[in-house]
Amino acid sequence: MYALGIPKMHYRRTTQVLGPESADPISYEAHKQDDGFYLFSFPEADEYDFKDIIHLLKSNGITTIGADE
Repeated sequence: MYALGIPKMHYRRTTQVLGPESADPISYEAHKQDDGFYLFSFPEADEYDFKDIIHLLKSNGITTIGADE
């Protein structure tokens, strides 16, 4: 499973880009961390989907931290 750390200040924008308001919503799970970040995981994404998600978020001005599998 692939996951990204998203700063708290980018949470709302991230959910807008990934969620149902998008033309092609992306399945994700978000969990609030104690350090001011949200952990977004993508259970249905493969390596290529994950790269596309990162590019989508970055092109929308969202900071991504600590991408891992």
